[in-house]
Amino acid sequence: MPIILATFDYPNKLAIITAPFPLTNDPEADIERMKDWFRPHKGKNPEDGVR
Repeated sequence: MPIILATFDYPNKLAIITAPFPLTNDPEADIERMKDWFRPHKGKNPEDGVR
């Protein structure tokens, strides 16, 4: 079942929403792929972002 990822890129004042994000039968790999997607986007408090 695909899900939609959304984030705020605070420095650029953007709201970003993905196309449907396909999940696999490997939840740990899916979480890593999601973290990879979120990592470049900086929130208001970047020190609290995805590591």
